[in-house]
Amino acid sequence: MPVLSRIAVAAVVALSCLSAARVRAQSAAHPSELRRWDLTLENVRYHILLPQHATVAARADRFSASLSGRLMRQLHLGPAPRGVGAAYARTERLSNGAVLRYNVDHDVGGGSGGTEGVVEGRLEIGAQVLAVTCHDQREIPAPRPEWCLQYLRYLTLRQGR
Repeated sequence: MPVLSRIAVAAVVALSCLSAARVRAQSAAHPSELRRWDLTLENVRYHILLPQHATVAARADRFSASLSGRLMRQLHLGPAPRGVGAAYARTERLSNGAVLRYNVDHDVGGGSGGTEGVVEGRLEIGAQVLAVTCHDQREIPAPRPEWCLQYLRYLTLRQGR
């Protein structure tokens, strides 16, 4: 086989592997691989399923989860500001019934880990409205801050005490 043909075959195999890895990264996580986290924002109780390795910080007005020890891969939830809201380019109804209105910016700067992207929006769940911010940082492929949508579908209002 000529050298050029071997290089072409190697390139196709490498691109196929990258494509398969990207599809796996974008697919929804299976609930059995996730851990339940309880949170309270403005006296409203919720729970969400996130990867077991997530690092979580919660306060009365903010919930943050980091899914990477080195790169920017974070989800932030908090009470949405009252009054007139921003205009959002995208709207998605999640499987939990919540409605997410959001904007995506795939290049908000970067650092040593690569380009950073962000999702910013409002999540309407029941009578509650939460501000949502998701960050992602990577060099190749481009950042995919939409990764958090697969977990927002697991956010639910907690019933009872």
